[in-house]
Amino acid sequence: MKVTRRQLFRIVSIIFWTITIASNSVLCAQQRERSVFLRLRVEKPTSSNLRVTITGYRHDADPWRYEPVTAKTPSGQWTEWIDLSAWKWHGKISRAGGIAEYPSIMLTVVNLETNQPVNGCDFEVELGDAPSKDGTVISFKEEGDRNSIIFLAPYPIRKNAGEFETGRQMAARRAEWARSALGGNPPFKLKHFEMIADLWTQYDDQVVSMELQTLRSLGFNVVGGVKDPVAIDNGMKTSRKSGLYLADPELLKDRWSTLEKARKNSHPGSPETKKADENIAYYEISDEISAINLKAADKQKLDGWFRAFLKLRGINGPGTGINVEMVEYPILDLYRERLPKDIPLERRRLLFYAAKFGQWWSARQLNLLSGLIHQSFPDVPTGTLLPSHGFLGDAWGPQHIGMSYRMLDYWELAEQKSVDQLSSEDWLGLNHMYGPQYTWSGGQTFGYLNALVRSAIARNPITMRTYLTPSDENYLLLKAHSALGQGVKSFNFWSYGPTMVSTENYWSDLRSEYEGIAKLNRSLAGSEEILYPAKTVSDPVAILYSVSHDIWNNDQKAVFAERRLLWHGLRHLQIQPDLLREEDIESGKLKDYKVLYVTDWNISRAASAAIDKWIKNGGVIYLSAGAATRDEFNEPYKPGFSNLVWEKQTAAGLTLQNGSFNERVDLPRIKPITTALSKVNGKDIEVPVIGVRAEMNSQFEITARFSDGKPAGKYAPYGRGKIFAFGFMPMLAYGKLANFQPTTLAEEWKPEPRELIGLPLAAAAVRPVAKSDTAVVETNFLDGKEGGALVFANYTYKPITSLGVEVKTRSEVCSAKSASGAGIKILSKSAGDLRLNMPLGLVEIVTFKYCPKR
Repeated sequence: MKVTRRQLFRIVSIIFWTITIASNSVLCAQQRERSVFLRLRVEKPTSSNLRVTITGYRHDADPWRYEPVTAKTPSGQWTEWIDLSAWKWHGKISRAGGIAEYPSIMLTVVNLETNQPVNGCDFEVELGDAPSKDGTVISFKEEGDRNSIIFLAPYPIRKNAGEFETGRQMAARRAEWARSALGGNPPFKLKHFEMIADLWTQYDDQVVSMELQTLRSLGFNVVGGVKDPVAIDNGMKTSRKSGLYLADPELLKDRWSTLEKARKNSHPGSPETKKADENIAYYEISDEISAINLKAADKQKLDGWFRAFLKLRGINGPGTGINVEMVEYPILDLYRERLPKDIPLERRRLLFYAAKFGQWWSARQLNLLSGLIHQSFPDVPTGTLLPSHGFLGDAWGPQHIGMSYRMLDYWELAEQKSVDQLSSEDWLGLNHMYGPQYTWSGGQTFGYLNALVRSAIARNPITMRTYLTPSDENYLLLKAHSALGQGVKSFNFWSYGPTMVSTENYWSDLRSEYEGIAKLNRSLAGSEEILYPAKTVSDPVAILYSVSHDIWNNDQKAVFAERRLLWHGLRHLQIQPDLLREEDIESGKLKDYKVLYVTDWNISRAASAAIDKWIKNGGVIYLSAGAATRDEFNEPYKPGFSNLVWEKQTAAGLTLQNGSFNERVDLPRIKPITTALSKVNGKDIEVPVIGVRAEMNSQFEITARFSDGKPAGKYAPYGRGKIFAFGFMPMLAYGKLANFQPTTLAEEWKPEPRELIGLPLAAAAVRPVAKSDTAVVETNFLDGKEGGALVFANYTYKPITSLGVEVKTRSEVCSAKSASGAGIKILSKSAGDLRLNMPLGLVEIVTFKYCPKR
């Protein structure tokens, strides 16, 4: 059949208009799906002139709050439809499991007729995707004890209407989650351990009370973010916070005095004020604290403080290149991304002392503010939160890594007793928080962060607190037990939220975390009488933490990761090491240790001399990839022990890879420089060379070679001591070969690199104070007056039906029990020899009591 031109035109027209109409329909549907309309009716308060402010919270990015919209209305009448489509809406976020992680809307009513505070409100609300009856998707009523209500906006509204909840409905759901996590048991009531959460909402008294009772049932006993009377009525202690971390002592004292006068004048001598002051659990100073901002200080004063510091340290005159009467603080250099290195030695000396001054002055100012707080609140401990980001790669930039010049020296804080409590934060959320791309490492790294704090504190009377960010049950338990093993006595689960008014770090709607907290607190409730007063027992093994290295090498991150993974490897060998800074070694503390591990390139000459003497007297040292080849001023320098193993120009001739070297994100994709082949106990061990290659001389016994045949490992006797050295970083290889997965706990630590760091232990005949018969099971021994505790974290992630454990106790053991109720078989319990056999799941706490002295 022949089609005429007219017919063809009609067919084409029909097709065109069909497509056009269909396209417009699709566009209209898409536009409607993206639309959000709201109308409301105020039932309470009753008034002819009310103003309702409509705003809300969002989670995906700044801005975190919605631009307010207002509507005037009498009570009892519906407003017109209000178009909120222009707000920056987002769908469900999944930082904490994806429950309630939609935007939320807040309605606040003001009575313009009376201008009196509104105490109680009642709203009827409709949400939809079009301003019509057919467009209405969600209809509800909600009351509030004050003048506001909050509810979710599960965008797109029509698609996700089934996930809608009001604020009170969310609070009720969380309470039910807590009851379920308790498993029918009564709420926890810990006697000693602090359990802290922060509640970021006060819009509705009923919601606040419900949330506090939920937290209290899970064992929480300290809360931040709520008013004192509310916390007291709900049986919770509170905390205070000060941001007066200022460089100028006089300005700091003046500001504190002004604030204190205002505080005392606001409620002079009232019983309520006294009760609130007595209910303070601790006073926190600043947050994720770093070196104090010296740029804000008066230059003349700053120069004077710096000169006084140099005089105190005896740094002046010939040989130092510093005229203490004329020197100026080099403020500009101390705020660069990295310190300049290609400058004269005299200038490098000045920059080093300036960096040390910044850390010393920061600790001093913290101590000053702590003292002022103690004058006002004599029985309230002070504390501060140390940042974790600097130990997890380049999270904040080079100048904020480790204990570099813009960061703090933890040992200095402890030595000056700057605060009564030091806190660390995990920032290792895996599938929560910001996701796997920001979970640079594994859960055991939290143990390392706390080991740093424990080592710095040493015998000083400072309590350790830890901040645990949102995590599922298993990951939370692993991190918490690694922290407990290092002596943590206070937990802040950062942060409860709730989600609907928070932007990040919330766990109020992460169901699995409830289960983890309940299991942790159940274990603590049954073990705290022994565990809480007990202190971590370490082995005679130390890792050097050179602050000098951090100051000069904040742009070379391989050593930072190697040092941390070295701690992991030693824990996997059942060794509980201490970390020592250079000043510890200079003061003679190495006498208490048999083995010292050194990864740092820069070591002060005084510390190097002390190490040299210690080795000659029988100590065993381990060196990796250019360790101990520069001094504290970044001058090439090889002490006697270092000179035995490295080539003459090793310091300047290191082969370096740039970038970060964390095991979950970086190591899996890094291409090795080369490989190294070692022989240990007759077995060949080949590992990838990552991060750094250092050239070694050919003296003494060659124990490893690079793929080109050059020396990669050495053993050398030195006096009565021994030196084990490698021209590469065995622990970066350890991390790479573990094959970390992006979103799961599935790494498997290969034993071969671990055998390399085990050589010094065997040479020094080190027997761990607490040892389990399965590598990678973290076994922590804490000892106290009445008994001891074993804290286990199983980083094999596989259940063990029969775990053998040996502990060197100081007295005979009478009884032992596990927190989980798992059966423990005591094989031997004589003084100095406790041997157990037990099953182990993911974590466990075993407590034992010493027999009374006969």
